[in-house]
Amino acid sequence: MSENNNEQMDLGIETASNNDITDTAIAAVPITSSNMEVTTTTENSTSKLKIIINTSRKKKNIAIDGSSTVKQLKDMVAKEFNLPINQICLTYSSKILNDDDDNINKYDIKDGVT
Repeated sequence: MSENNNEQMDLGIETASNNDITDTAIAAVPITSSNMEVTTTTENSTSKLKIIINTSRKKKNIAIDGSSTVKQLKDMVAKEFNLPINQICLTYSSKILNDDDDNINKYDIKDGVT
């Protein structure tokens, strides 16, 4: 049975599966045991980000440096969900993270934004 429906997730992730394309939106939060707020990254400092990937069936956390590239993030998501990298399209705050060489800090992740 093939799934071609949209799934709206609880926190930070939206996945739309259509044929061989998976669109993924991300939220970045700091890695702490008690804090689940979105982190701020700046040009002068690198924060360790915890990307929460939450679907209707799975919830996974990915830890990544704020200075990592989009390609590195895609690689981690592909590995965690056992997907081919060419089926992953990451978006954040309505922006497509389409340049694999971009630093994820370029997308201006701010406190309180999911």
